[in-house]
Amino acid sequence: MGLAVYAWMAALLVVGMAARLPAQEGASTSPEQLAARRLALVLWALLAAVAWWGLHLMVTAYAAPDALLQRPGWLPAALLPPIGGTVVARLLHQRPGQAHRCLAVVLQAGGWLALPMVAIGAALPGAELSWQLPLLACAALALLPASALSLRAPRLQRRPVPLLMVHAAVVGGMCVAADLAVLHAAETMLEASQQAASSAAAGGGWAWLSGTAGSTTRQPTVLLLLALAVAPAVAGLLALAQALALRVMALHDHARVQRHEAALTHPLTSLPNRQAFEHHLQAAAMRADRQCQRLAVMCINVDGLKTINESFGPAAGDALLCSMARRLQRLAGPNDLVAHASGDEFLVLLGGNPDRDTAARAAGHAIQRLSDVLLLEAREVASSCSIGLAMYPQDGTMATLVTQASAAVRCAKQNGRASYCFFESHMTESSRDQTELLRDLRRAIERRQLELMYQPKVDARDGHITGVEALLRWRHPDRGWVPPVVFVPLAERAGLIGALGDWVIEEACRQMRRWLQDGLRLKVSINLSVHQLRQPDLAQRISQAMQRHQVPPGLLSCEITESAAMEDTGITRGLVDQLAAAGVPLSIDDFGTGYSSLGYLRRLPVSELKIDRSFVLDLATSGDACAIVDAVIRMAHALGLTVVAEGVETEAQRRLLNRLGCDQLQGYLYAKPMSARLIATWARDPAPTAVTPQPVEQLAGTHVAYE
Repeated sequence: MGLAVYAWMAALLVVGMAARLPAQEGASTSPEQLAARRLALVLWALLAAVAWWGLHLMVTAYAAPDALLQRPGWLPAALLPPIGGTVVARLLHQRPGQAHRCLAVVLQAGGWLALPMVAIGAALPGAELSWQLPLLACAALALLPASALSLRAPRLQRRPVPLLMVHAAVVGGMCVAADLAVLHAAETMLEASQQAASSAAAGGGWAWLSGTAGSTTRQPTVLLLLALAVAPAVAGLLALAQALALRVMALHDHARVQRHEAALTHPLTSLPNRQAFEHHLQAAAMRADRQCQRLAVMCINVDGLKTINESFGPAAGDALLCSMARRLQRLAGPNDLVAHASGDEFLVLLGGNPDRDTAARAAGHAIQRLSDVLLLEAREVASSCSIGLAMYPQDGTMATLVTQASAAVRCAKQNGRASYCFFESHMTESSRDQTELLRDLRRAIERRQLELMYQPKVDARDGHITGVEALLRWRHPDRGWVPPVVFVPLAERAGLIGALGDWVIEEACRQMRRWLQDGLRLKVSINLSVHQLRQPDLAQRISQAMQRHQVPPGLLSCEITESAAMEDTGITRGLVDQLAAAGVPLSIDDFGTGYSSLGYLRRLPVSELKIDRSFVLDLATSGDACAIVDAVIRMAHALGLTVVAEGVETEAQRRLLNRLGCDQLQGYLYAKPMSARLIATWARDPAPTAVTPQPVEQLAGTHVAYE
């Protein structure tokens, strides 16, 4: 009974530890995990060998105890075959393929079978053993299924505990049967053990353990106690070591799982991120294809998050995003997934086979629930969102759904925000066209496909030219003339406006140098973008360009719009002071369209005001426009500023402006923008006509300054 209990306990220990070993090593296994798993494998092999070794000691102590007295020091050598066979078998069993698994079972069974044979051979030196091959074959047949069951133990990780206990009982019983078969396979074992007992009685061997040198009556009991004590103790220590190794491996696995979850989770809202959303979308699309169902993707963009961050700080913006995330999770249905894709963008996957009407109702409900008033720093702040929707499979493939929803949300923002918009094919076509145009614009800067056109400013009294305004134009090799209203905003969004501005400054100074060399002194004004005003070295670069091309001070002037001048008065004042120190006059363009402070305007070293073309257009038909223009001219003259009216197209407008005291005029009545060569010819005419024939090089129908 004791032997059966020990056999079952040893097998349960071995099988239980084997069930906790990894079935195989993944491709993403870290070096630390790999070392821990291999250490656990080696310790498990030691545990299995010691358990099998202790079982052999107990079987031998019951069947032929005298055989253990001859050379006990050789018994530990019997551990080597099962250890080596178990390690190699486990490594082979982890490889794919049935042949590797079969070979692993045979190698482990061979190592286990070699243990009692080596132990018996070491215990009976000089004895000529005559092994009974049929019994050895029976032992091998018993060990083969036991080996296969132990190697399949990792598959029992999620099985009930009683099944594991039955599994261990079968393995232990087979091992006991195999050990007994090996013992009986040695025909001369009993005779050799009796001879060993006689020599041990004379004082050799382990006779001291019995307490009586010439007696062997107590030897079986002592050996049995030794087997019962030593083998389980060693096996227990090995089990503890293996448990520690498995614990280290479990900690590494837990850390890996945490890193994987963190990589798929947004750190602020703890929602799935864009990568996790795309994985889920792929699985949902495959499921929808099998079931012939639909999906809908909502791209939700928080309106005005940048303004909140700038007004109340990033913490307020984070609080708004967390509030949005909680409300979206409450709105989501059981088949929906909410993800936080980026800073101000959320993604929602609508499952449950939604149609277009269902998606529209969900978007409208989301806009209603997300449009709320939040309390930020004791102030009420209104929040809203814009939503773009894309349907699958109507709108395209799974890979393009998120892109299409993003294109739709941009359209919703253009329509006034706090609204939703379904994807349409022209949206991505426009985005694709913008991408191609941006690529071509970068090449145009590098390949010098840009050029400056010049529109003259004339004296309101005699019509003589007083200066020109440089206007940036782009002649595309395939598209022809691209209007500035198209490519300038694109350059601002893509960060190319700095390169464009540098090119305009350099080209204007170069052209003024050429005109000076030809004896023509023309004042040239260039337009500055609001983005250029934020460049701290802008005045220095303008001054360096003038020095490089030997342009006299006062010949080059800069124009900024009224709204740009008032956007950040501190930056504008610093730039204007630097330009004034470099001898570059400043002009306020589009005056009357912004909200400028007259007190601030008075303190700026401005030399010129340009009345916006919208007032000039209605000058002859609107009394209000005429009154505004009159007031602007009087105010500018009171401040000592020159007044330029742009957009003059009719003789009636010219007469009214002349009567109101406007200093200079600019518009199609005199000339459209033209090339540097033609403007030089036009400027040399001593008496230019009021209406000039338009040259071929002119960009007909456009008057959009570079801003």
